[in-house]
Amino acid sequence: MTKKNKPLTPHADEVRDPDSQFTEQSEPQDSEAPKKGLNRRNFLGLSLAGAAVPLVSNPLSAATSTEPSSVVVEVQAAGTCNTCPVPTPATAAETWDEPWVWEPGKWPGETLHLNVVEHQTPSTIVGLGNPGAALFSYNGATPGPTIRMKGDETLRVKLFNHLGLNQGSTPIGLDTDPAYYITANDGSKLGYNAANDNFKEDWELGEHVNGIHSIHTTNLHTHGLHVRPGLNTDGTHSDNIYLRVIPQEDLEKRETDPDYNGDFLLEGEQTGEAQYEFRLGKNNGHKIATHPPGTHWYHPHSHGSTNMEVASGMAGFLVVEGDIDYAINKYMTGKEHIDTTLKTGNYGYRERLMMLQRVLVPSSDQDSARKGLKTGATPSTNGSPTADIITMSPGDVERWRVLNGSVDGKGYVRFMVLEGQWVSEKPPKGVKTLGGKTRPTALPNLRSQLNSVKQLLYVDESGTRCLPTTPDIESRKQQLHQLAQDGVTLVRQNGANPEYYVKDLKNDNQNPLYQDYSNLEACYKDPQSLKACYNLSNELYMSPAQRADFIFKAPALAAGETTKVYTIIAKGTAIHTENEQRLMQMFNKYTKKGKTPAYMQPPHNNLGVPGDTIMAYIVVQQPAAGTTSPPAFDMNGLKQAVSGVPVPEYLYPITPSDVQIKSGDKDAKSGNVGKYRTRQVTYSGWGAATWPTFLPADVTKFNSSGPTPAIDPKLIWNPSDFGVPKPPGSDGRVLAPTSTKTMAIDGKKFNPDDPKAPRPLLDTSEEWVVYNQSISLFGDFPDPTPGIIPGAQAFDIDHRQGIPTTRADADAKGLFITTRGIDHPFHIHTNPFWLMRVEVPDENGNLVNILPEPTWHDVMWIPRNGGRIVFRSRFPDFVGKMVNHCHILQHEDNGMMQEVMITQSLKKTNYIPNAKISSESMSSAQVSNLGASYKPDTPTEAYRRCSRVMDMNHMDSPDLPLAYEYPAKNGVFDPPTF
Repeated sequence: MTKKNKPLTPHADEVRDPDSQFTEQSEPQDSEAPKKGLNRRNFLGLSLAGAAVPLVSNPLSAATSTEPSSVVVEVQAAGTCNTCPVPTPATAAETWDEPWVWEPGKWPGETLHLNVVEHQTPSTIVGLGNPGAALFSYNGATPGPTIRMKGDETLRVKLFNHLGLNQGSTPIGLDTDPAYYITANDGSKLGYNAANDNFKEDWELGEHVNGIHSIHTTNLHTHGLHVRPGLNTDGTHSDNIYLRVIPQEDLEKRETDPDYNGDFLLEGEQTGEAQYEFRLGKNNGHKIATHPPGTHWYHPHSHGSTNMEVASGMAGFLVVEGDIDYAINKYMTGKEHIDTTLKTGNYGYRERLMMLQRVLVPSSDQDSARKGLKTGATPSTNGSPTADIITMSPGDVERWRVLNGSVDGKGYVRFMVLEGQWVSEKPPKGVKTLGGKTRPTALPNLRSQLNSVKQLLYVDESGTRCLPTTPDIESRKQQLHQLAQDGVTLVRQNGANPEYYVKDLKNDNQNPLYQDYSNLEACYKDPQSLKACYNLSNELYMSPAQRADFIFKAPALAAGETTKVYTIIAKGTAIHTENEQRLMQMFNKYTKKGKTPAYMQPPHNNLGVPGDTIMAYIVVQQPAAGTTSPPAFDMNGLKQAVSGVPVPEYLYPITPSDVQIKSGDKDAKSGNVGKYRTRQVTYSGWGAATWPTFLPADVTKFNSSGPTPAIDPKLIWNPSDFGVPKPPGSDGRVLAPTSTKTMAIDGKKFNPDDPKAPRPLLDTSEEWVVYNQSISLFGDFPDPTPGIIPGAQAFDIDHRQGIPTTRADADAKGLFITTRGIDHPFHIHTNPFWLMRVEVPDENGNLVNILPEPTWHDVMWIPRNGGRIVFRSRFPDFVGKMVNHCHILQHEDNGMMQEVMITQSLKKTNYIPNAKISSESMSSAQVSNLGASYKPDTPTEAYRRCSRVMDMNHMDSPDLPLAYEYPAKNGVFDPPTF
């Protein structure tokens, strides 16, 4: 049923920019949440055991600042800082909390029930303490229950969809982005087709449409598990992301609505519930008899609703236990099988599960009785917005399984442990720098702006908050050892044999960036700076959806100390996107001219301060009198215990020989023998709020009949209506359509029936080269124009025409970032990949490999602006459909997903035989010259790729791709220039 002239309900793009600073114009529940959410998890401001003295150790000596004096500004005058009573260290109690656990092995043949429920009036009761609340959850809790199972067991899950009718509506024709309609003072929508005349109700969609829609439709994905994609042989669902479990009310609406003319239950749909069986190891006839142990997770994956549901907190840990765990347990405690939630043995050994999330209620839920639920992000750990307390004795050792469950562009973090007590708060008036040092910044006007947003602050012995510099943070990091990445214990080649190992994260890299990120260009100056930015000592850079296992040993107490405090921090980072730098450029330009627009003033800018999450406080306490001190812990002994566990063949590093086509192989044929199976995949497009406009004269519309000069009038924005200067020789600009924004893979948005999508051959290995051509564009910002609608001015800035160039060239020409690029977290289902290279472009566009050594992953961020990752993957067990996609899930819902079909048919496989293959020792230039699979786009080619939109799966014209791109002049592409 198509609706004409339906009032606009633009839920399809309400989370308009998952990586934009403008999505969070103020801190959600900043003043109310702490009052409502006070509970045993609150650390500051509460008295555990009735005491009210500072929970800090002896004053920390200030580190000597090594930041350059040439950009130092004056220290603000010291004033009275905020202080608050905190509990006595010696009596601080353990408050650490984790979700409840389901173990299939303890319930043979039984089924875990996961009930998807909605909270139409979110409150602090939801989950483990969400003040921003979950719009959706499993069983009313956020996160969902933890699943722990062995590598040869079957996990049975019954998923129930208790959500109501999908009441939203989705534009199905061409349209400009409704999130950017300019709103006049009277609330009316102005300009460029404020009402779309072609909508379809979400309850009747029933298709894999690109764009956020049908947010009450769900399913279940086991992220990281090596299990059969799609259906099991008996028809039960395995990791079937194509299944759509619709609400009961959708079916009822279809059956009773007189205008509905489709099938009541469409292909790939089930109503209300679904039965899953995830069969590990020998239970499913795998070549891998036992699934390797590791830290994984589960979450919904119904295309169109994935972002809304996962961002709201629908996720849970899925831990597979096995030989490596038993070896560690035995070394640490003398027993292979222990209760991992209890301190055991001489070293108080236990495991902790830490799910970091930026929980969002990212939409006014069009489908609920109560609308207007939109809030910003609530950083949380295991569902709690306040930091729990972990107690340890000196020398205790723990294993931490850490999951970055955030799904938006601000979800990149640096995981670390810092000495002392730290908070994420707005600085108090008259805040001092730590140790009385100066606070460097490249933008002197930035200081007052930064004081309006939350920052990482050190709490001294009196409770005073102090601003740190970069050296302050670096000098207080504690030693971390990494055991696993993305659910796979670290593997390396030791001579002829692969072995598991534990990695010491300490290195000599020096952080080149200021704490406020005002010198972001320093990251891209040279190869060493790039490597340091992403591989700093005693921390791990984690993108959304990545997991890592750590070994942490509690530090010793100094003579005379009875307690000491440490802080586990997921520190936000600005280097994955151009957000902060672009905003700083705008702020600096406008403030110098004294014309700062309203939308650049606090609290709207959030300049230079990515959100930090205080995940937990560790209180190291002297054991009670008479307690026997444990023997000194031997990390080398633990490393030997880990390396003594045999690595399964499935996790052997993938060698060139594995990728090479040999004479006896099924796919061997004339001319192929001796070559390598390779493939190139390219992510592209502008998905953020700043994608550019084009001049009508430069745009050609393509359809099945060939190019025509026509441009759909719905795609024209006329700036002259609002006093914004017209582009030369034009009354308007062309804006890309709503649900077909330019985010794409290999030039196309998601199509579950794409015949040209990757088709690996069963029981082979391939080398993939994956590019991120989401490029930044550069130009000039217009001066604020008095007397016009502020929204129009903001729109004009966000949608400037821009040119592709390098950072260095733009700086030399005085150009600013107009259209932002972003690093896309690449994820592929079913099989992990052996990551060989991660190459980031420097300021001149030259690629630099920043990966210290090859590692198994199932998520890896692809550097923007022509960066690439190179990995090898094997496909040993299953045939069928799976996908790769961006794990910024709004990007995935909007079409940045691609089908991957593992096939046993030679006719269907489509890898590229290449004469050469990469290695981790090659230079980036050498890799680029290896052949067609490795050749990067030029900046011009990348620009053209990003400006193209093709959606073969668009319901309004399923057989007619939509493509908008700059044309070639005399056969040569000619982008705009300044």
